[in-house]
Amino acid sequence: MHEKQWSRRRALTLGGRAAATVALGSLITGTRAADALAADASVARRFDIAATSHSLLWNETIHPGTVMQSFGFDDLRGHLYFVQVLDEVDAGPAGRLRVTRTNLAGDVLGEMILRDGAGTGWGHGMSVAVESTPVDVRLWVEVDGAVREDGLDCTGRALARIPFVDGATLTPFSAGVEKHRLIRGATDVTCALDPVNNRLVQRYVVAGTARYAVYSLDDVVARRYHPVAWFAEPSLARDGRPSTVSSAWPRPTARPATAAGLIVEIQGHAVYDRHLYILAANLRDEAHLIAVDLRTGRVVQRRNLDPGAYPQVLQKAEGMAVQRAGGPARLCYGFAGGELGARTTTISYVESVI
Repeated sequence: MHEKQWSRRRALTLGGRAAATVALGSLITGTRAADALAADASVARRFDIAATSHSLLWNETIHPGTVMQSFGFDDLRGHLYFVQVLDEVDAGPAGRLRVTRTNLAGDVLGEMILRDGAGTGWGHGMSVAVESTPVDVRLWVEVDGAVREDGLDCTGRALARIPFVDGATLTPFSAGVEKHRLIRGATDVTCALDPVNNRLVQRYVVAGTARYAVYSLDDVVARRYHPVAWFAEPSLARDGRPSTVSSAWPRPTARPATAAGLIVEIQGHAVYDRHLYILAANLRDEAHLIAVDLRTGRVVQRRNLDPGAYPQVLQKAEGMAVQRAGGPARLCYGFAGGELGARTTTISYVESVI
């Protein structure tokens, strides 16, 4: 979350990061899409998000300035990638980001800066997806950010596929920035990669409604933007009831403090085989996990995350990713901690499947 948003506990949503109040839609492409999603699935089970949580990183200092927004794994090399909004005046509205590479212990191995150029920035960094091959690493991040009407932040309107180059500074117009605009008119565009079936799942907002679309990653790289399936985002509320939310356009309006706990924001998403996983939280920092079946768009499990489990961490849910190296796959979810200007990072995970 943007530093101003966190420190002030404003009763506003982070624009399109919060889903619109919508009824869960079934997959528009119907049975054919469900068959396509199941055709090459090699894993029939899903993560049990109610299972015992373990710690990968605990209250580590990566870069202390701002909140970690998202993270992703390069399993081939044992690396982590973190995205933060730069610790600069107006960095949020300008869409300026820092990408940091670390080892699995959180030791910094390199970083690059994503700056605005020609009046265009990147976005908020809510999700980073890591495409790792023996040859190279490509990162998927939001790009072509649009400034929200409240002036506090901006969110992407397209996806960028970029190489990680230690010490480099890129703008949205730099050589090597490969842009993909999968859906015209979409805002709040982010994505996750499925390491099992080589798929890309894009989250986006159109006309105030948050949705997900499922693609073949190879098709997207080849600029064939034909989704296998798509569905509306389910309620992000802890009890599954419709959330009190608003979209970025028009400008969100303030709500009474008594309603603050009902204003729910998405803080990260990840995909593994046939299921999408969502990390959500309200302005009271009450966080929970949601598991969604990609074949039906239906919620199959929810878990409230007890803040008492993190007594030394100022809990602010931030980021999700799947780790596959060195044993069972792990569904990882992150928290930002510490004080303004001295933020820390915690990553927890579950690995049990059902």
